[in-house]
Amino acid sequence: MYRLKPSLEMFALFDDVMILNDGELMYHGPCSEIEDLVTSVKDIMDPMPTFHQSLLSSVRELQKKALMVTYRNKPFIFGRLLITIIMGFIYCTGFYQFDPTQISVVMGVTFATAMFLSLGQGFQTPVYIGSRDVFYKQRGANFFLTGSYVLATTPSQIPLAPTETIIFGSIVWFRVGGEVIYWWQKNTDKILLNGYEANDLAIRRCTGYCEQMDVHSEAATIREALTFSSFLRQGASIPDAKKYDSVNECIELLGLEDIADQIIRGSSVEQMKRLTIGVELAAQPSVIFLDEPTSGLDARSAKLIMDGVRKVADSGRTIICTIHQPSSEVFYLFDSLLLLKRGGETVFYGNLGKNCRNLVDYFESIPGVAPLPKGYNPATGMLECIGAGVTGDYVDFVSCFKQSTLNHHLEAEMAKEGITTPPPDLPEMSFSKKRAADSTTQMKFVVTRFFQMY
Repeated sequence: MYRLKPSLEMFALFDDVMILNDGELMYHGPCSEIEDLVTSVKDIMDPMPTFHQSLLSSVRELQKKALMVTYRNKPFIFGRLLITIIMGFIYCTGFYQFDPTQISVVMGVTFATAMFLSLGQGFQTPVYIGSRDVFYKQRGANFFLTGSYVLATTPSQIPLAPTETIIFGSIVWFRVGGEVIYWWQKNTDKILLNGYEANDLAIRRCTGYCEQMDVHSEAATIREALTFSSFLRQGASIPDAKKYDSVNECIELLGLEDIADQIIRGSSVEQMKRLTIGVELAAQPSVIFLDEPTSGLDARSAKLIMDGVRKVADSGRTIICTIHQPSSEVFYLFDSLLLLKRGGETVFYGNLGKNCRNLVDYFESIPGVAPLPKGYNPATGMLECIGAGVTGDYVDFVSCFKQSTLNHHLEAEMAKEGITTPPPDLPEMSFSKKRAADSTTQMKFVVTRFFQMY
């Protein structure tokens, strides 16, 4: 007979008794002997564990179950892969070989791809919600820890999501114009100075960089700004007389004689451009970089600026500048041209010749290129030729340049000593101090400038 919590009178009527606890046998024998057994055990029993399995064991068992449930649903898996492939072909067809320089299109494709791959996992939401009832029932019966359930079920979806991403990304990436980038290969690009690998200090001390809109102390005069740059950026071993001579040279080359003692505040854009070039020129660098020196200027001011730059170049310095659609008068002032198309690929590099004759002859020698009309600006003609405007180009100018004699001549020049390889008679350019001027000179000119400002 099965009884639950019988009274003492009823318990005394039994001959034998069997006591179970959680399905385990605790006592089986005569009722008269159970009192001796109970009195012989200690008052407090050892605590029983809340869960029968450890954390790792429960995670392992639950993970097997989660993987089995997930990959047993083969219609869902094949359906997701089919949708991924179809959507991948739709995306790559709609954006086939798009222009990577159009940032709005690039960001649109990136956003749409991210949304498709992230929202695609939403099909599993009903499955997770439906399994919550089973989870609550088993958790209430102390089958496992909540943490072990989370650790086990989360990785079960990891193999499926990357598979979708790889399939979809591969289809879209290679059809819209992507290419393989070998990230594991070491980047070997270097900046060389006289054939030696240049460091940051050497580049700063040997070159000058003119921004489009530089910042100057408006309380100083143009002569004071040039003197400030000359004394702080030229070496301490150079005599002061030579530094003042370099200031006068900058004023003469850039045509600043009439406004040399004028306060910078209130100067025109063209005068500020000349001042920016003069500040860099006063440091006596070997190479000067100009970032669009004619931007924001009218044709007359642009011609005045470039005439000054031409005088600086004639004095023996190397001038490298970026420029967009210059006038023919400005374009004729350049000695050499590096022309790039969209994507940074070289289309032309070499001497322009008188009135850009070399440039015109090169493009007219390419099959499919129309001759330049008489009196037409060569700069505008070459940009229209390579499709730098709205229309695209139909001739592979990059391949034409790689096969031209200009490229062969360029490669031969690059292989000479002093360019890509160090020359035996020229040591590496190095500087022992970060700043050219000594501390006394720095303090003198900085304090003087602050007094001038106030």
